Amino acid sequence: PRRQRGRSGRAPAAGRVARRARPRRLRGHSGRALGRYPGEGGQGRGHALAKYPQRFDAREAEKVCDFLQSRLELETTELMSVAVRHPMLLGRTVDAIAQKLDFLQSRLNLDGAELKRIVLKQPSALSYSIDNNLAPTIDWLKANFSLTEAELKTLVLRFPNVLGYSIDDNLAPTLSWLTSRLLLTNAQLKTLILGLPPVLGLSVDANLSPTIDFFEHELNIRGSDLRELILTMPARLAYSLSKRYRPRLAACRAVGADLRLVLTCADHTDEQFCKRRGLTLEDYERLKSRGAVDESTCSGSVSLSVGPL
Repeated sequence: PRRQRGRSGRAPAAGRVARRARPRRLRGHSGRALGRYPGEGGQGRGHALAKYPQRFDAREAEKVCDFLQSRLELETTELMSVAVRHPMLLGRTVDAIAQKLDFLQSRLNLDGAELKRIVLKQPSALSYSIDNNLAPTIDWLKANFSLTEAELKTLVLRFPNVLGYSIDDNLAPTLSWLTSRLLLTNAQLKTLILGLPPVLGLSVDANLSPTIDFFEHELNIRGSDLRELILTMPARLAYSLSKRYRPRLAACRAVGADLRLVLTCADHTDEQFCKRRGLTLEDYERLKSRGAVDESTCSGSVSLSVGPL
């Protein structure tokens, strides 16, 4: 069989593989956006064509970059962000991407800035199938929560990741679990989702269940009281157990404060929380620096410099 030849035309030495032909170099804004030149887009960032050279036609990739930059009025750094976060987009055709953009803009009644916002947050949405992903998910969200067109638009703008979630594997099971665990009506579930769209992306096992267990068992907040606190401020479900709730629980126990303040003041900054509890920020930061606070710390076995309560 004929031996593979390198770029010089000479056959490679035994045991060596011929060097792969380099992809065509991108020009101007497209090249800088992908980090191929030391211009404003290539400050130490990887570039998509070098990572996936066998999957892209450089001319088509350049057309995609130019189209995105023109259609969405992207800055070079924004184009770079889209390409780095979802490099496979450069393997699509301009026509295919244009169809996704037109569909989203028309279906959700988006202006140019809103369409750009979705792409910057979730560039992979431009790779989803309209018939198999985008349209069914949008229709399901609208029908399942009885959303108005304005509510649907707001939900997707706040959490465009939802466009890529499976209805059967992700969305429906999460909503079913929340409804059962918090005993929510359909109207209450809608309030929760519109108040915190990213809740649709939280894992039941890793996020939602441990957080609600903490509220019930550590803070002794249950039933209708817990449901009301969550519906009043759904973001309470999204704060970190290890970085916010557990350190604040330890602090409240150390100074003898009402433990419910851990939840009712969840949206307070650390400075605001410490001021209301009479703590120094240094003591509180020491608690946070320990990472996940263990059970002995949460039981109040920590020494703090406490001011007047």
